[in-house]
Amino acid sequence: MQEKNSTLKKLWMAGLTVTGGILLATKLFPKYKNQSLSSWLIERGLFVYGMKEQQRKLFEHQNRIDDFIEWNTKPQMKPDIMVGRKVEESYLGPMQVFSWNKKKDKQPIIFYLHGGGYAFPPYPTHYFFLRSVVRKTNAQVIFPQYLKTPKYSYKESVPYVFTLYKQILNENVNDNPIILMGDSSGGGMALGLANLLREEGIQQPDEIIAISPWLDIANENPEILDLEPLDPMISQIGLNLASEYWVGKEGRIDDPLVSPMLISGRDLARITLFVGTHEVFYPDILQFANRLKEDNIEHDLYTAEKMNHIYPVYPTPEGEEARQIISAIINKTLEK
Repeated sequence: MQEKNSTLKKLWMAGLTVTGGILLATKLFPKYKNQSLSSWLIERGLFVYGMKEQQRKLFEHQNRIDDFIEWNTKPQMKPDIMVGRKVEESYLGPMQVFSWNKKKDKQPIIFYLHGGGYAFPPYPTHYFFLRSVVRKTNAQVIFPQYLKTPKYSYKESVPYVFTLYKQILNENVNDNPIILMGDSSGGGMALGLANLLREEGIQQPDEIIAISPWLDIANENPEILDLEPLDPMISQIGLNLASEYWVGKEGRIDDPLVSPMLISGRDLARITLFVGTHEVFYPDILQFANRLKEDNIEHDLYTAEKMNHIYPVYPTPEGEEARQIISAIINKTLEK
């Protein structure tokens, strides 16, 4: 238990320390090695903390898994301070749901699915990211704490997210535009959810924004190993361990809910993708975008040189540029 607590503390300290240090460095220095110093420091900081190794350890032994389940199934504290707003808490069955910044007037609704390998709760950076976007858009945020692996598989978790989305649609009396957005595993879930909505004949969101989405739960692209030395956050071993639990005994790796690489973009909402060239998902995201282009599916792909996984979430100049783009997309939905 003591070792488990140490591992979890290291992961959270990585997020908090890197965020604080980067905010200072961003103000003091501009560029280093053709990227902002702040983004370079994030990359170095994550390597130093050994984030990939810490994540792998949590799935290696049953006693660690049991302790991890005890930790990641606990309700999350409301992030009022981090988002700078009063946060409302509700439950849909066992799934905790946060929401904030609901207005009486017409406004965008961000339905956000956070990343973390389908296993980790949101990091502070997720909340700070959304704080920035809400400041630029005045959007309402719906933030489900979807049921996590290794206790739950996608077969048990996604139905609650699906039900919540339908509930938001039914309660949307102002016909507010809905933006389905997520990062990493949450970005993959967002695309899988959009495909499920299409299959069930349910209204698509106005926009889909996927930040570094996990597109292939089987992790079969051979280029993953080539890029792994550049990625401080994700390893193929860690991906395979997490995917085994997320798919579970009843699931399938070729289910578009977990491998949205397999979906067709036809009849989906417009898709915007963000990816950095220093992340293992880069090849899959390029391949997915190329297929959307071949099928004449409306989409945009933003590729950032030397950027790491989920770079728009971090407090860097490159991240801020991405947040400006994201916010412009969201604000434009009010013009439709």
